[in-house]
Amino acid sequence: MIAISPFAKPLYVMLKPAGALCNLACDYCYYLEKSNLYWQVPKHVMSEELLEKFVREYIESQMLPDVLFIWHGGETLMRPLSFYKKAMEWQRRYACGRRIDNCIQTNGTMLTDEWCEFFRDNHWLVGVSVDGPQEFHDEYRRNR
Repeated sequence: MIAISPFAKPLYVMLKPAGALCNLACDYCYYLEKSNLYWQVPKHVMSEELLEKFVREYIESQMLPDVLFIWHGGETLMRPLSFYKKAMEWQRRYACGRRIDNCIQTNGTMLTDEWCEFFRDNHWLVGVSVDGPQEFHDEYRRNR
């Protein structure tokens, strides 16, 4: 049983599993510049070892019975589906009776039936970035 203070507030943290990596090169994106900060690290994505440590410590730090994981980018789908399946495995392992929810933000260009089935089957909230009306969206969003 988890004792909850009536004054407890949720703590939300955004995970950036792909760092500044993205498959697009939008004109306005400030994340792309961040990759210059990691020039000495050839692959600056979250490792599975760090993922497990984060999942365990984040769940342990929560004071409320509901825990929310917010996955953000760069482009979150630059990490393979297996990465998120592993995250859910560790969430189940370390939940200790807590309810775990996940939400993810994506540019939507890499969504496949397999991704969509995973999100549906596991009740993930999915946000898809759209830059407004088509003329603005098409003008500023650029493929690499």
